[in-house]
Amino acid sequence: MGLTSLILGIISIVISVIPFCNYIGLLPAVVGIVFGVVSLTMPEKNEYNNKAIAITGICFGGISIIISLVWSILFLFSNSVY
Repeated sequence: MGLTSLILGIISIVISVIPFCNYIGLLPAVVGIVFGVVSLTMPEKNEYNNKAIAITGICFGGISIIISLVWSILFLFSNSVY
C-alpha cells in the first residue's frame, strides 16, 4: 500500500501542475493519502520497511492538494479571460 500511495502521489502532482486539470489531480491525491495512512497503521507483514515510501506518498499527495488549491485561487482571482 505504501508503494501505491507513492505512485498515486506522483501521478497527482503531475496532473495538478497542468492548468485546468488540477481538479482531476485531487482524486489520486486523496486516495494516495488514504493508502499512505492505512499503510502506516497496518502491522508489518513484509520483510522490508515500507514506512518511508508511505510517508513520501502522503507528502506528495499533500503537495498536490496545495498545488491544486493555488491554481484554483489563481484562476479565481485572475482578471484576464482565457
